[in-house]
Order: sequence, then structure tokens, then C-alpha cells
Amino acid sequence: MRMKFKKLSISAGLRRVRVSDGLISLLFVLYFGADAVYAIFRYLGIYDHLLDLFNTLYLVPLLLACAVYRFRRVWMSLVLYAVISVLFLVTYAFHPEYADWFSHSTYGIVPQFLSLRGGIWAFLLIGFVRDPKQLLHLLLVTAWVCLFYYVWIYTEAMQRGYWVSVNSLGATTHSNYNLVYGYDMLYPAAVFAVFAFLRGKRLYYIPFALCTLLVLLAGSRGPILWLLMMFVVMVPIKWNHMTRRSRIITLSVILLLFPLFLMVYNNFNAILLAISTGVTGNATPSRTVMMILNNSFSDDNGRQKIYEMANELIQNGGAFGHGVYGDRYVIGRQFSWGY
Repeated sequence: MRMKFKKLSISAGLRRVRVSDGLISLLFVLYFGADAVYAIFRYLGIYDHLLDLFNTLYLVPLLLACAVYRFRRVWMSLVLYAVISVLFLVTYAFHPEYADWFSHSTYGIVPQFLSLRGGIWAFLLIGFVRDPKQLLHLLLVTAWVCLFYYVWIYTEAMQRGYWVSVNSLGATTHSNYNLVYGYDMLYPAAVFAVFAFLRGKRLYYIPFALCTLLVLLAGSRGPILWLLMMFVVMVPIKWNHMTRRSRIITLSVILLLFPLFLMVYNNFNAILLAISTGVTGNATPSRTVMMILNNSFSDDNGRQKIYEMANELIQNGGAFGHGVYGDRYVIGRQFSWGY
């Protein structure tokens, strides 16, 4: 009887591992591939009830996963959410004038914190995964899902001839670039960069290059700076893990290609313009490309004023500052785009 009980326990344990792994995989796809999931819902004609349906599909496996992993797998996340909740409550107690920002349709507590699409939930998801290899695999799968979806919407925008977006005032606008698109592309770009630079999977340089190109052609300046930061961080790490033979080969290739690099540098503007118009099929390059061509890439566009206002808030905030959303209450009233 003991042996049978032992076998039954092992079998139940294996089933639990399979179920929990399946739940985690589902959670990762629903969370990190949320834009693609939303697109499927829109295609099915259920856009009006999209958020409720998505939260339902997400919440059920989330609760099941919590039950499988029990409290020991989620306690750090629960503590983090509790601390943030207390910060919101304390801030509201001392600054009830922040109520409009707390209830903001885009930047408020519900879409940014309580919604299961909020960035803070990534901490909980990653905490579920016990095996680093499984985590990398899940990130890679969702990166491919995101890449295919973002290439699709880029193709749609190019066929349409412009991007459709909603500004901070709720009005629909048409533009030759998309502010959010570049930041969305950073997720698959970062995952592919890890596999290409740090794990030696050379094939992933191709999707990483594609992500970089799409950020340049359709995104804003901020994501480009993040891509440069990834390059600066990952290249030294890659170099330190290379053998002496690999370093010699790499340096030799760089020296051989140096004339080509020099030619590209001297004709960078013309090459960039040719790529932009060739890929987009549009005579008007994106805003980011135009800023590079016009040597205005480093223009602050009002950011210096924002920095000054933020610095003044810090200096006058005392030991406890102005609370959650204290910056938006001051800066958001002057700059409508919601910095």
C-alpha cells in the first residue's frame, strides 16, 4: 500500500508540473503578446467588450497558477502590490486634488496598476517560473508573437499611407510615425539581442536587425537610445565571453570591413533616406528619419522645460516628495501629452 501511495503521489506531482507549466505558458502569451491577442478579439468583432474578456481569460489561469504554486511563489509580488497600494492611499489622503489623475482613462490607477495589462504584473509572472531556461524559452516565444504582429500592423500602416493614433485629448490623428510603436518593438528586440549577443545564437541577429530597422522607420527617438544602450551593455559582455581565437577573428573582420563602415558613415543620410523611402514606399520619411537628416535628432522639444519643472518639484518636495502622480499633477497641466 505504501508503494502504491508513493507512485500515486509522484504521478500527481508530475501532472501538477505539467498543468502549472501550461498555465505559465498561457499567462506569458496573454500578457507579453497582449497586443496580438487584442487584434484577434477585434477580428472576431468583440472589441467593445475586449478588456473584460481579456481580463477574464487572464485572471482565471492567473488564479489557478497561484493555487498551484501557493503562497511561497507569490509572496514577494503580493508585498510589492501592497506597498504600492498603501502609497496610493497615503498620497490621496494628503493630496485629494490628485483625484483626476488617479482616475485618468490612460494614466490612472485602473489602466496602469489594477489592469492585468499593467507592467507591474510582469514581476508576478517571472516569479512563477523556476527554471531560467524555461523563462528564456517563454520570452522567446512571445517575442516571435509580438514581432509577427508588429510587422503586420507596420505593413497595414504603410499600405494605408499613415499611422492612426489617439492623442492625449482623445482625438484621432494621422502621422508618418507612431510614438508607441517603437517602444513596443523594444521587447522583441531585447529578447532577440539576448539570444544573439549573450547566448551565441547568430540566427537571432536577423530578427534583432529587423526590430531595429522598424524602430528607426516608424518609432520615435527614445527607443533608438534604448537600443544603443543595449548595444553598449551587451557588446562588452559578449567580448568577455569570447575565446582568444574568436576575438582575433572578430577584430580581423572589423579591420577588413572598415572601409565599408567608413563609406556608410560618409553617406549615412543618403543611405538612410533610400532605405526609408524604399521600405515604406512613401516619399515622406518618418519623423525620426527626418530629424536625423536635418541634424535635429537632439532637439529637446520642450523637454528642458519639463526637466526644470521636475527639478523644482524635487527641491521643494522635502523628504517625502509630492506623492504618487505628484509630477503629473503639476507637469501634466502644462504639457497635455502627459509627461
